[in-house]
Amino acid sequence: WAFTSPEDLKNAQLESALDTAIPLENPLSEKNALMRPSLIPSVLNVASSNIRNGRKSLQIYELAPVYTQEKDKEDASQNDVLTIAISGDRAANHWSQTTANADLFDLKGYLEDTASYLSGTELKFVACSNPTYAPGECAEIHAKGNVIGYLGRASRNVAKAYDIDQDLYIAEIHIKSLLQKKAKHAKFQAVPEHPASLRDIAVVVDEAIATGDMLTSAQKAGGKLLQRVDIFDIYTGKQVPEGKKSVAFSLSFQSHERTLTDQDTDKAWNKILKTLQHQYQAELR
Repeated sequence: WAFTSPEDLKNAQLESALDTAIPLENPLSEKNALMRPSLIPSVLNVASSNIRNGRKSLQIYELAPVYTQEKDKEDASQNDVLTIAISGDRAANHWSQTTANADLFDLKGYLEDTASYLSGTELKFVACSNPTYAPGECAEIHAKGNVIGYLGRASRNVAKAYDIDQDLYIAEIHIKSLLQKKAKHAKFQAVPEHPASLRDIAVVVDEAIATGDMLTSAQKAGGKLLQRVDIFDIYTGKQVPEGKKSVAFSLSFQSHERTLTDQDTDKAWNKILKTLQHQYQAELR
């Protein structure tokens, strides 16, 4: 059904959506009084039903239109939305692997793979506050500079309203922006003949600084010799000052034309450090 109820929207902490929801003149019932402005209540109901019936490991998605109408305007809009919900074990129990609970990073990975497959679009995730999601576990989803959705862990109030007693992670994105261009064909290149130079760098910054922003800055500062940069450790504790965190990066430098010298690598490494110091007041650990 393409309908929902005011109660469902309130239970999902989507009261703001009531302002743009389209009421039906002759609804089938109170539970079908509105054209749905979001798919989140739908996947919450599906998750709740499965969990009550003993299926606690879930990977749910729904791709369907939602409907909105601005106040005092006759024209309504219809947008295709992809909503994903995951919970419980990441994979089925099997002797060959250890089990682990699905988390926010699994959901983030699904979205990144979907965007890459559909259009080659790179998504950016920016921490935010949203009543549907738990504090500190919510992010806006950006594509090409526009906010196209949200992801996060369902808040305690939302989970309680839907009788869900386990962590549930939800994402909802407007998919139109990911369908406006075709993905580029994959291009293959030969394995480099020259060895990579591997370095690490660990810095101490304010705890509030987004590590994703630091990663982007390091990538830009590293230049063409920096082939890969990853965050392999984030630490807060006795060994760093209160209100600070240690962020450690692994760096891989490589050239397709020649073997790099220590001077080449040191120059790029120092540029990354200076960028982090300038932009984030980072201190080398």
